Order: sequence, then structure tokens, then C-alpha cells
Amino acid sequence: MNQFNSLTLLLKRLQREEIKALKKFLTAFEAGSDEKGLKTLQLAEFLLLKKGKCTKEEACEHIYEQKTSKTFDKLILRLRDKVYEVLLMDININRKGAYNDTTRNLIDVRKKNLQAQLLAGKGMITESVRLCEKIIIKSKSSEFYDDLLQALQLKQRLTGLTQGKQQYDQIASDIEFYERCRKALQIASNWYNLLIVNMEFTSNQNNYFDLFAQAVSELQHEYRFTNSANIGYYLYLVMIEYHHARNQFLEAETASLKLLEIVGNNKAIYLKRRVGTAYTYLAITYLHLHRFKESLATSQNARNCFAPNSFNSSYTLEIDFYSELFAGNMEKATEIIKALAESPTARQSPFQGSKWNYLYANLLTLQKKHKEAHHLLQGAKEIERDKEGWNVGMRIHTILNQLDAKKFDTADMQIESMRKHIERTIKMKQVKKRNLIILKVLLELVKASFDFDRVWRTRKKYFEQLASNEPGYGWEIRSPELII
Repeated sequence: MNQFNSLTLLLKRLQREEIKALKKFLTAFEAGSDEKGLKTLQLAEFLLLKKGKCTKEEACEHIYEQKTSKTFDKLILRLRDKVYEVLLMDININRKGAYNDTTRNLIDVRKKNLQAQLLAGKGMITESVRLCEKIIIKSKSSEFYDDLLQALQLKQRLTGLTQGKQQYDQIASDIEFYERCRKALQIASNWYNLLIVNMEFTSNQNNYFDLFAQAVSELQHEYRFTNSANIGYYLYLVMIEYHHARNQFLEAETASLKLLEIVGNNKAIYLKRRVGTAYTYLAITYLHLHRFKESLATSQNARNCFAPNSFNSSYTLEIDFYSELFAGNMEKATEIIKALAESPTARQSPFQGSKWNYLYANLLTLQKKHKEAHHLLQGAKEIERDKEGWNVGMRIHTILNQLDAKKFDTADMQIESMRKHIERTIKMKQVKKRNLIILKVLLELVKASFDFDRVWRTRKKYFEQLASNEPGYGWEIRSPELII
């Protein structure tokens, strides 16, 4: 995104009171100063009037009466910097509803840290130390470890010079402890992000059992040592994922409720979106427990915590899709997944959009709308990158489509293609045991010239495995295998 587009987007996202503050700021400090200041105000008013619906050339022509100007890029940057300054004004930060308490406290602490540094530079040691002490109290309660350490180090340096080594050593002990807390929180965040990024683009959670176990063990140790609410937050997130991966859904429910409790009762980590995340995990857990009404209600609680049309909000609707579908509400499930496949989130996240197209195609297949399903699958290519998961699911779905349409020659070729794909993939990645059994059934169908009754009679062991709850062989409710 170029600087002009970035500026127009920034102006579009300003709240009404922020726009008022910007105009007053530019009027007071810019308009009366020089020609540059006047043009900064003119550009702001023009872009706000156009609401982002203008080109760079049109804006330049409005200011300079020509479509290009060497100074216009500098004017764009000048206005952008002024908007940044306005966003940091106390009147905007402290306005009711503008920011949550955590964000407001963080901004306050960081501004005070800068002020303390400036005061120290002017030789005002007592005032600087007094400010450091305020920062330390707020940073401890909010677990702002980076800012806390900065204030502690400044206080250590200033009081060491005025009060001696004993005071210096006492603060050093605090610095050592909170440095450990800071590193522990970074480890916790890294673990969670690593697991989520890896899992987001594959449906095969079996690959991550060892990683989950290692993460839970390490985070439990750090949580006991630091008693940090933030580390507890990440610990329970990872525990829920771990229990989900092992199909331990009652344990996942307990961890989800504990996560809700921690987030709701601790101001150091309370954020509305974190409450939404906790509800989202609980909704997923209820889905796996086949408690669909509870899943739908909990998903709505989660959605109330997220911005409309955001990725998180869309994700809760995906949970609703599964709940409605497996509760027997096909019409409602179709309505949800169709809306998701056509949503802005689908365009912004190609992998998610591809997945939703695939799920929608599954429902169209169940409704015998094979042409529409085939067309949708052409727009679901992004998930083919998940070689051992969604890719195999797509292949199975395509084969089922051909079998249902009695196009056995095409199905034969696609089954052979799937066999080669799995043969290649299994050398590099772990393919689900269930998918290997499905492949065996399909190959038996080819051998039996697609005599379904014969394969059912002679290969009952395969079908019993597929119908079992045996780890690796049982069906999973949120897997690519929507049609069973």
C-alpha cells in the first residue's frame, strides 16, 4: 500500500471526535504558520470530504492545480505525521469508549517513561524517580514488563548515584526477576503463535502432539515461577489445543472455563477480544461434544466481543455452520457457509476463502447440485497446499461427486491420482490412518468394477475401523471429510 492510500485509509478510520481534534490542531498550529501549513489543512479537509474516494492525482490537482508535484509526497507525509500526533493527544486517548483500559494504561506508562527520561536529562532527579515509581506500580499490576524494566533501570541508575550500592542492589534483584518474567511471557507467546500458525494451514493435528506436550510442560513451569496472568492465558490456550488434538474434550471444556475465568477476573489481561477468544474455544469444545445448542449460544457470546466482519467474527460463524449442519439444520448451515464463502474475510484470507468454498461445495453435493459443487471446487485451490489434510479431503470429495454421478471412468482416474498423491506425500508428511483406509476402500471399488455391495461384504473390517472411535481412524467433526 502506497503512502497516499495509507493516509486515506487512516483518515477513514478516525472517529468523529478525532477528526474534530485533527481540524483544531491543524487550524491552531498549521494554518497560521506558512503556506505549507495551510496546504496540510486543505489536504486533510479534501480527503475527509471525499472519504477515500479519490485518486492521488485528483488530490494533488486540488492542492497544486496540477496532477503531479514533487512536493505533494512530502505534504502527504506531513499530514500523516500530524494525524499520528493527534492520536496520541490525551483528549483522544482518554475519551470514553475510544480504547480499552489496558491500551490506555499502556499508552500512559510509555508516555511517562519518556517524560522520566527527559526529566533525568534535565537533571531533575527527584521528579524523574517519582515518575519512575508511578510507572513501576502500574506496570507491575498490568504486567507491562518491557516498560517496567525500563523504569526500574532508570530508577536504579538515578538512585544508585544518590543513595548508594544497597539501593542499587535491591533494584537489581527486581530487575532480575522481571527480566525472567519478560522472557517467560515471550516464550509463552511464541509457543502459542508457533502452534497456531502451523495448525492453521493443516488439518492434521497428529503432527503436533510432541510440540503440544513440550509447550504445556514448559508453560506450566513458567506459570508456577512467575504467577503471571498473561502466561496463564497462553498456558490455557495451549492446553485447550492440546486436549482438542487428543480428543479429550471434557478436559478441554475444563480448560476453556478456566481460561474464561482468568481473562474475566484479571485486569492485567482483560481485553474484550480475549474474552471472545475464550468463548470461541468453549464453543468449539461444545461442538466436539455434540452439544450444538450450547455451541451456538457460546459462539454468539464470542461474536459479541469481536468487530463485525472481522476474521474472528467470521470464524465463530464457521463454528455455527458445523453446529447447524450436525444438528440437522441443512438450510441454515447452507445460508451460513454461502455467506462466509462470499464474505470480505474470504477475499482477504485466500486459505479460509478456499476452505469455505470447499465446505459449501460439500453441501451442494448433498443437495445433488454437482455442477455448482464442481464450479466451487475450482475456487478452492488454496487449500491444496495442505497436502496431507485438506488436499486429500478435496480429492475424496471429487471422487464421491463422480461416483454419485455414476461417472466411473473419471472416478477410476481420480482414485489412481489420489493413490499417487498419498504415495508421494507419505514420504515427507504423516498422512492420517483414516485417509489410508478410505484409499484402500476406493482401490477395492476399482478392482470390483464399482460393485459397492461386494466391497461392503468383503471388506467389512475397513468399514468397522472407519465407524470406530479408534484414534487415527475415527471421523472428526471439523475435518475435511464433511460427507461420510
